[in-house]
Parts: sequence; C-alpha cells; structure tokens
Amino acid sequence: MPEKNIITIEPGKRSGKPCILGMRITIYDVLS
Repeated sequence: MPEKNIITIEPGKRSGKPCILGMRITIYDVLS
C-alpha cells in the first residue's frame, strides 16, 4: 500500500492550521 500524506498545511487555508487533504476541517476539530 503506497504511503500518502493526508495532513496538509496551507497558509491561505484555515490560517495555516493542519487540515485533512481536500477538506477544510482541521486536525484539531477531528480530535476534539
């Protein structure tokens, strides 16, 4: 199974917080 990064950080998306690839939901939102 190929490894794929699903966590992205983009400065213009959600103030640069780590998000799930292709979505605007932050990792913090998922874990809380």
